[in-house]
Amino acid sequence: MQPAERLEQVVAAARDQLAAGADLDEVISYLRRAGLGEPDSVTAVRVLTGSDLGTARLVVHHSPVWADQLRGRTSPANPG
Repeated sequence: MQPAERLEQVVAAARDQLAAGADLDEVISYLRRAGLGEPDSVTAVRVLTGSDLGTARLVVHHSPVWADQLRGRTSPANPG
């Protein structure tokens, strides 16, 4: 399966979760468990919510699901 096909499959399942009442953090958790990295998770959030790139990045990068990675991006010049 091609990466784009896999992304489409995961996004379709995430869309179903949202329709069933899951909140966005639950969906982002699913995206990560399904093997999506942060960039693809941002893409998925954009598709699922219709948000712009900046908003989707903030939602994903500051979600509890990706908190372990946020610590790695924090620096004295950019205290996060």
